[in-house]
Amino acid sequence: MAPALSIQPALAVLTPATRDDPERDSPISGKRSDSSHDSVAEETGHSRQSVLGDGQDNSDTAAQVTASVWDRKQLIAAYILLWLVTAVSSVFENVMVALSPYITSSFKLHSYAPATGIVASVVAALSPVPTMILLKRVGRAQGMLITLVIILTGLSIFAACTGVAMYCTAQVFMAVGSAGMTYCLGVFVADTTSLRDRAFMMAFSTSPDIITMWLAGPTASHLLTGIGWRWGAGMYAIIYPAAVLPFVWLVLWNQHKAVKLGVLQPKEASKTESFLCRCKRVILDIDLAGLVILGAGLSLFLLAFTLYSFQTQGFASPLIISLVVVGLSLIVAYPLYEWYVAPTTSIAYRTVCDRTVLGALLTLLASIVAFTNIIGYSTSYLQVVTGLDVTQTSFLISSIKVIVCFYGLIIGGLIHWTGRLRQTIFVLGVPPMFIGAALFLAFRQPDYNSTGIMCAVVILISLSIGCITLCSSLVMMAALGQEHVTTVLALMGFLTNIGPAIGDAINTAIWTGSFKQALHRHLQTLTDSQIQDIYSSLDVQLSFPEESGIRHGIAMAYADAKLYMLVTGLCLMWIAVVGILGWRDLRVKAPGQQ
Repeated sequence: MAPALSIQPALAVLTPATRDDPERDSPISGKRSDSSHDSVAEETGHSRQSVLGDGQDNSDTAAQVTASVWDRKQLIAAYILLWLVTAVSSVFENVMVALSPYITSSFKLHSYAPATGIVASVVAALSPVPTMILLKRVGRAQGMLITLVIILTGLSIFAACTGVAMYCTAQVFMAVGSAGMTYCLGVFVADTTSLRDRAFMMAFSTSPDIITMWLAGPTASHLLTGIGWRWGAGMYAIIYPAAVLPFVWLVLWNQHKAVKLGVLQPKEASKTESFLCRCKRVILDIDLAGLVILGAGLSLFLLAFTLYSFQTQGFASPLIISLVVVGLSLIVAYPLYEWYVAPTTSIAYRTVCDRTVLGALLTLLASIVAFTNIIGYSTSYLQVVTGLDVTQTSFLISSIKVIVCFYGLIIGGLIHWTGRLRQTIFVLGVPPMFIGAALFLAFRQPDYNSTGIMCAVVILISLSIGCITLCSSLVMMAALGQEHVTTVLALMGFLTNIGPAIGDAINTAIWTGSFKQALHRHLQTLTDSQIQDIYSSLDVQLSFPEESGIRHGIAMAYADAKLYMLVTGLCLMWIAVVGILGWRDLRVKAPGQQ
């Protein structure tokens, strides 16, 4: 499963802030927000349906009606089970982050560690729309069962994998299943809570991160020294269904109760529509062709930057040229297909053609990629250069989610009090990222690096990305209005998955293009085969004593490679600043509003 940035704590405080201002004018239509949807529709002159529509569909209404049959004890039990599902999922995700370099090292391909998550991140980024349609077609509980099957399929492949190709395949299944399960749990929270309570319950659903960060490190360490990561996947394939199935059963039981009480009418399959027609309708609804075009284009283009250093001719290699050309062609073809060909579009694009929204999207994407560049290869760096073990490394990396969660709540409260977004992100969001990256840049070499420095770096960049994510989300919702929240959340889900994929592609290109040369430069007494062994395996790198000259040379090579990643991250943060300058000075708290 690809390491991914968690934005759920930030999203937990969004809904109340956006609904507090129903009288605010919509900058898109020039009218009040309750009529902006009609204005947008008139502007497009487009009769095609958007999957991420602005209205509320019958299936959503049915789900909310079904939620009315839940009693207090059942809801308490459901949220305890939901917390358990989130905790189990969080532990495994953090364990996978810690084990990823060891897994690729077992195949003698340590440098491919970030590359293995690129395709998984791209596919996971495109999964919200199919998942949404799936829940509307089959129901909430049934959708969770399908995502559970996808996760178990990925775990089966993971436990049996014998190479990087199978590992990548397993990551794709697990990333899609995990993204789908997260979406299903979020929908359940929205269905069963009032607007007043939703922020707290969304924060509650992500609170396991505070505890699981202490469990992931020891778990990863015991798997490495004990039964092995393959048996760990098998163990998780038993634990995860045991956590999910009771929750699914409770949801199904209440769906049945709603039907029995006459609150909900059961869906009846059309007798005139054939199976092939139903399949065709679902394919059109999820815009499968458009998603395949975009997903293939992004994957091919990003993989080109990952694989180029393994070709003797580098970027001049026919393979790399083909990947770049075909990938770019598909990326360019996607908007043309969506506008001129697709009967159903993924997003109502006219709703995002606003300078504030575009600026927020640019800010969010640039900052996520910058964050990924700054934190890239840190699991290996912290062990080789800083001297932490796998448990300590996992604790430090996992603390990012905890910091984002707490800081997001603080920033959300501050925004609720002041209503100011641009000022908040400029003062509390952007500076910590610059300071953290500069600190890492100055103390990246082994002679100056320390655990305290790395803790400060992690804290600063975590504070920054938490604030930037929250403010970018809120400013988009403030610009578009409540009726376009689903579009904003879909775009957020896409960027928070595709951003790390882009960052990983950049990191891998930098690493594979500079690390081996740096090893040759700092370890001139070693043979090419010895350099290759060090380059390919984290275990070999850690096998040398910390006081040895070889270990020091390896650490210096890490510092040289990190230099390019950190400079890239700092440059991208200036792009994020440019995006912020495009925001209108919108306030989420209307004058005189309590």
